[in-house]
Amino acid sequence: MANRCGASRSLGPTKVCAIHIRGGMRCAWCGVTYHGRGDASIDHLDGDPQNNDSTNLVSAHIGCNASRAHEWPAGKEWTPRAADIEHAFGSFWQYLLRKGTPLEAGIRRAALQRIKTLDLDAGRHLARQWYPGYCEKCNRANRAWRYRKTPEGRAEIERAQAYLRGSGTLAG
Repeated sequence: MANRCGASRSLGPTKVCAIHIRGGMRCAWCGVTYHGRGDASIDHLDGDPQNNDSTNLVSAHIGCNASRAHEWPAGKEWTPRAADIEHAFGSFWQYLLRKGTPLEAGIRRAALQRIKTLDLDAGRHLARQWYPGYCEKCNRANRAWRYRKTPEGRAEIERAQAYLRGSGTLAG
């Protein structure tokens, strides 16, 4: 399945999964429980996709994230009180009502999600299940790191650096 969560590319599978675990595998807005990564996405509360601080990120159902998109004023800090007062959630508020969930309940769930700490170990465990290539990528990185620590690996790195400086060749 294609990865539909844009945050996954910048955060990485471990942090994305840790955010979903922190949220109890439920959407902060509508409370739907996830049955796999195809249902889940990461919502930036302040609407700024560059702000990847864990207190700005909550687990969200794909439909809720898409419906809420761009309704919070960009760059404005999200707090439960501001969200309650602002009601900048025009069509999103109506979307949640159609699902039978009041906006206030979503604001409470989002506030609770953002104050919990991330469990990265649990995130790694879930990432191994949700992202099949994750284990092999980690294994390749570990093998490369171990190789660089060997005399042959260090010699190869020195040859590459000399080549880049213009004072050597890549042939060993």
